[in-house]
Amino acid sequence: MPRTLLLVLAFLLLPGGPHAANLDPALRGLLRLDDDQARGALALARANLDPGPLPRALLGSADPADPTRLEVFLRFADGVVPAELDEVVPLGDGRVAARVPLAQLRAWIADDAVTDARLARPVQPALDRSATFLGCDAVRSLSFDGTLQGNLGQGVVLGIVDSGSDYDHPDFRNADGSTRFHSYWDQGALSGVPPRPYNFGGEWFARDIDLGQAPGDRDFSGHGTHVLGIAAGNGRASTPLGGKPQYLGVAPAATLVGVRTNFTEFGVVAGVDYVFRRAQDLGMPAVVNLSLGNHFGPHRGTSPFETAVADLAGPGRLIVAAGGNSGDDAYHSELVVPAGGSDSFGFLFPRYREQVDDINYVTLEGWFDPRDRYRFRIVAPSGEVLQVIEPGTGETRTTTDVGTLRTWNTQDLGMGSLLVEVLANPLSVVPASGRWRVEVEAVDVRGSGEIDVWLVTWNLTGTGDPELLDHLDQEETVISPGTAEGILSVGAVATRSCWTAYDGTEECYGTSTRVGDAAYFSSFGPTSDGRDKPEIMAPGLGVVSALSDVADPSAYTPEEMARLTAPNGRYWVSQGTSMASPHAAGAAALLLTRFPTMTPEQLVWRLRTTGTPGTDQRSGKPMITLDIGDALAPLGKIVLAELVPTHDDIRLRVATGRVNAPVEYVVYRALGEGAPFHRLTRRREISDMSFEI
Repeated sequence: MPRTLLLVLAFLLLPGGPHAANLDPALRGLLRLDDDQARGALALARANLDPGPLPRALLGSADPADPTRLEVFLRFADGVVPAELDEVVPLGDGRVAARVPLAQLRAWIADDAVTDARLARPVQPALDRSATFLGCDAVRSLSFDGTLQGNLGQGVVLGIVDSGSDYDHPDFRNADGSTRFHSYWDQGALSGVPPRPYNFGGEWFARDIDLGQAPGDRDFSGHGTHVLGIAAGNGRASTPLGGKPQYLGVAPAATLVGVRTNFTEFGVVAGVDYVFRRAQDLGMPAVVNLSLGNHFGPHRGTSPFETAVADLAGPGRLIVAAGGNSGDDAYHSELVVPAGGSDSFGFLFPRYREQVDDINYVTLEGWFDPRDRYRFRIVAPSGEVLQVIEPGTGETRTTTDVGTLRTWNTQDLGMGSLLVEVLANPLSVVPASGRWRVEVEAVDVRGSGEIDVWLVTWNLTGTGDPELLDHLDQEETVISPGTAEGILSVGAVATRSCWTAYDGTEECYGTSTRVGDAAYFSSFGPTSDGRDKPEIMAPGLGVVSALSDVADPSAYTPEEMARLTAPNGRYWVSQGTSMASPHAAGAAALLLTRFPTMTPEQLVWRLRTTGTPGTDQRSGKPMITLDIGDALAPLGKIVLAELVPTHDDIRLRVATGRVNAPVEYVVYRALGEGAPFHRLTRRREISDMSFEI
């Protein structure tokens, strides 16, 4: 029987009957195995002895303790979530994020109880001058006794889902030494009691932290501590006697809730849900910062990860996410292959060190109109065609001397999708490194003919990153979940080029980016469906913030750490939209202090309309930079003096308290109850204490 026919039959015999098209292609091979087979196959894959039934990039979504317990996004046909599903985040309309035993998932699909199932993907992690740059001094001041006054984020929960937080850092302690954390969930902890409704990790509360009973593995990468310091550090480790803190976060009085995540999409969704649950316990509004993300999915806000995060947001529940650091990387290509046409794109698999105990791999995804059909040929650096992928082909593996090639060319998330994953063979003398090529042949094009390709993840023990080689497009590089509706996505601008290092010398970046310019690495919008992202820019190049005491310095040489660490050893310099996002999250916390039911839409509007308009020097396109001083400026207080009905209108006289100054007033007009409001804005000079509209 021809190979192609075998592939088609395998696709038709997948479990799930009429709903098979709504199954994640990554799940299909796993669902064909029973529990023992799946457990054995996943164990071999983790030991790097076999490619396994899942793409290498997705192994982390299977529970290490029980590989047959999966992190998934599901939709139930009748809209009712089964009672036996305990580790679940309900998302509405029968959708959930959950951890589910493989056998249970298989049964639900066989019974048509589940209509959509998608495996969670991995995610990756993405002040002194920045505070002044943002106008924070307009909303806070230092009193005579040395205490800060003003809007400091009081009465608001600021949550972080990240690599963890060094909760022993002085910036996260009150003046009496007690912790500012209300609670902390370590999703990977092997001790402690998990927070309900989850059955993994351990949760600790303020009393546990103050008594030294919380776990010691707080934040080994230092990423989460640095991010939290920007958003909410109180600067106690940088406060001279009787003076003002040198390194002060945006919302230094906010109540902290931390999540040390497992860095999967499900872990992030569960972490956001956890923060909002704890805020509800406290009766406080909350904002969650996500300085992480990925390039999986079509970048349209439609993946289960994006919609899940967006569904958790609402009035008094705000989410801020990093825009990504792909602005100067070759991670996105866009080509158009019309009917009857052909084209190709290449990608570089860099040189790597061969080692048996680790697998080097590169994974990319392509997305296109579901009406379009393409034939893809995967060509190795040697010029050999290793695989021909016909339209409608499910997950396929081909083993060669180079390594294992895993692909599919099928529908996913309502679009045409392509996956190409190259896993190097550590035992072969033939390397996977080199220039790979994907040849594209249009079979039946009835849509736009446009194909978007993103490098989504890789593991390399060499010195370079993979890159796409043809049809490069720096736009549409904002990472998920910042691409979601209702999530504020933040890009990065520069606020410093030099800083004082540990030994007191001045160190500087080698780039020529000026203060106020877009950072060279900040990802470009829009989303692939044309929405304006990131919505706001904030400091992200040369930001000084808290340094975790337990950070693993192995990522840097001793010389690099000395160069990046501030003189007192408690702060360090970093860069990325990971650092820009918490500035906006801190601003959201300050706004929630005044407007505790602020909606995600109102947050975006407020920050954009009060931000500083500018031009992205890289592209010439407009950008808006966060201005916390203006965002927090009170609306004009007016006193109703006189209301005079006339034949045609109503005349309103107001007292303003401002003299000889331009005044902006806003009139909202509606034609009936429940009708949309029309906003009219006027600006005029006044010369006395009142005027008429």
